[in-house]
Amino acid sequence: MESTITEAVDYYVEHVLRYRNAPTVADITQRMLDDAKQAGRRNWTIRDLRTRLNQFAFNFGKRQSSMITLPELEQWMDRPELSARTCINQATKVSQFFNYAICHGWADTNLVERISRPAAEDKELDIFTVKQAAALLAFTPKFGLLPCVVLGLFAGLRPAEIERLDWLAVKLGERSIIIGAGVAKKRSRRVMEINDTLAAWIAPYVKRAWTGGGRRKSEKAARCIDGQSETLLAD
Repeated sequence: MESTITEAVDYYVEHVLRYRNAPTVADITQRMLDDAKQAGRRNWTIRDLRTRLNQFAFNFGKRQSSMITLPELEQWMDRPELSARTCINQATKVSQFFNYAICHGWADTNLVERISRPAAEDKELDIFTVKQAAALLAFTPKFGLLPCVVLGLFAGLRPAEIERLDWLAVKLGERSIIIGAGVAKKRSRRVMEINDTLAAWIAPYVKRAWTGGGRRKSEKAARCIDGQSETLLAD
């Protein structure tokens, strides 16, 4: 009994008194997002961070991070509706949250490091058949998505890169696409060749100085290229 009381007192001193003036989880989340913006993080990175940390703050927002217990966090992270990959991504962001809190003196332990993460299965890459690619090319012009789609199909640009790409980076005369550091996945500049097929598809849009039509249009094209239009691509 004496040992239990002593442990309770120690816990109260270490986790309640020591961090009694620390901000709440919701406040720390907002500060992290503000710092990410000031640091020049990409919009997609900030949106992902906001989405995942807001889910965390929805459950623990009014509490201080030092008051969250390991069993509580384990229960929250071990939700049956989440896939293994989602659990891993969620754990990564919450771990960043705790490290941020520790760095600012608002906590002393990263509980996520004490939780086992699931193993995500590596999936085979989906490759469009000729029939699927033809269906995609036939479907997208009516929505103004064709230039985005052909950049993915024939140049191999990633969906997120298509979303960020400035049309001025497409140099048809030089047969090249400049993927700048601000566009590339790993912030490393590279140059993609425009082959004959891609050149034929994008030539009309270059002459019309097509500008992409904004982020929402590019995102729709990115989703098509990412294989998420199941009805369109069904054999």
